[in-house]
Amino acid sequence: FKFFKMSLISPQEVVALAMPGKNLDTALVADSIPIASLKYIKPLLGTTLYNTLLAESVGQTFTGLNQALCNDYLKDALSRYVLYEALPLMKAEITSNGIQTPSIDFHVPVTDTDFAMLRNKMLSDAELLAKEMTDYLNSNRTHFPDYPACNKGTSSHSSLPYVY
Repeated sequence: FKFFKMSLISPQEVVALAMPGKNLDTALVADSIPIASLKYIKPLLGTTLYNTLLAESVGQTFTGLNQALCNDYLKDALSRYVLYEALPLMKAEITSNGIQTPSIDFHVPVTDTDFAMLRNKMLSDAELLAKEMTDYLNSNRTHFPDYPACNKGTSSHSSLPYVY
């Protein structure tokens, strides 16, 4: 992945957009940004538009409506996809001693049901915001010639079974 080190959003933006007012270590979401971008955003935008936005985002030199697309639509959806991807690694740590649940003083671990509800909410919110983004793209199609005409407007993986 030549763009793996480049990013459409920073870990600080993920926390600010998806969890305002929360004190979350940005290191917990950083590794999920490239994965969420490739898994959810790239299929929505198509390779050409995705790579254009990625390059422009890194250089902060946007053309046309790309800055509005990125800042007003894409980052809101992507921040929630990032949290959706990061949550399992927050719940369980993979160490040389095996997979462990972090223990924190004065806090009760979340139940599997509550964890699943939170994760599903992040995915549902991300999909809603992604739909808003694709509506914006479709409404402004002349400004986004690289946006694929066959785009369905959602990247839902909600049909997949999840085991918690």
